[in-house]
Amino acid sequence: MRSGENTGQAAQKSARPPEYTIIRRQSGSHDGWRQPPQLKQIRQSKKEAQLEERLSRRAELREQRSEAKHRRQWMMTIILIVLLIALIALARCNT
Repeated sequence: MRSGENTGQAAQKSARPPEYTIIRRQSGSHDGWRQPPQLKQIRQSKKEAQLEERLSRRAELREQRSEAKHRRQWMMTIILIVLLIALIALARCNT
């Protein structure tokens, strides 16, 4: 009998409405709340500063890659010249 009474009570408890309500936050356009203009300006200036920082970092990296490329080209040119001189010297010694 007890188990039957327990299931009946459980059914009654689950059918009961919740004792609390869920309050959802609405977006700014629905309730009329807007950000203060200063806060908006601060956020915008932060975004601009971050963008500027990223762009300057990209330019710096591009410059570093360009310099490294030029260094490699010069090194290859010097190596080729040295090899050419060595080959000419070898050719003169053998003749």
